[in-house]
Order: sequence, then C-alpha cells, then structure tokens
Amino acid sequence: MSNVVNPTAKPKRKRKRSDEWGNCPVCGYEADEWLNVGRTHWLVCNEHKTKWTIGSNLFSSWHDETEQDWLRNQTRLAEYRGVVPVFPNQMWVRFKRKSYWLWRKFQKAVKGSTEEPFPF
Repeated sequence: MSNVVNPTAKPKRKRKRSDEWGNCPVCGYEADEWLNVGRTHWLVCNEHKTKWTIGSNLFSSWHDETEQDWLRNQTRLAEYRGVVPVFPNQMWVRFKRKSYWLWRKFQKAVKGSTEEPFPF
C-alpha cells in the first residue's frame, strides 16, 4: 500500500536557492514571497517565520498597492523574525566548517590519524 497516492495531500513545492536576494538562514532556501511596506520590499519564509529586507523602490509593484495593503503587510511582518539572509557561497563555507569540526571530533573519538580531512 506504500504506492497509494493521497489525493488530499498538499503538493510539496519545489524549493530552490537564490543568488540575487538571499535565502532563509534556517532552511537555506529562497523566500516564499515578498511583501511591500511603502516602497520597502521584504522577503519572507513562511515556514520559519523569518523576514529580511532587500531594499527600496527596486520593483514597481509598490506603486499599485494602497496604504491598506501596506498596513496589512506590516501587521503580518510583525509576526516574523528579522534575519540576515545567507547566500549559496556562505552556505558552502558553513558546510566546510561544520564538516571539519565533525572530522576533528571523530578523530578525537577514535584517536586515529591527524591527517587533514579535506584538501581545501
């Protein structure tokens, strides 16, 4: 029965990483959507309730919104935590540091070779 598809299940969205605007520091994926408050643009990750600003007056969409829209967006953003976005190259650096730390911990545990684990 493992091949049965649940017709009521919500389809999973395919997530990707963003080079331009940054990614959520919790999951490492691009924002789910952007919200405007006045001319300031905010990106949000709804799953982790994180937000980060990407600048002002970059997109013309804010011209088409009313002050009520901005107030609704501002109220919604109040529930989110402000973060500094990460970019793919920063995630690689984090991965290298964590991998090196885990390797050193493993070496201490087995009291084995002290040879460097990675050539970079």
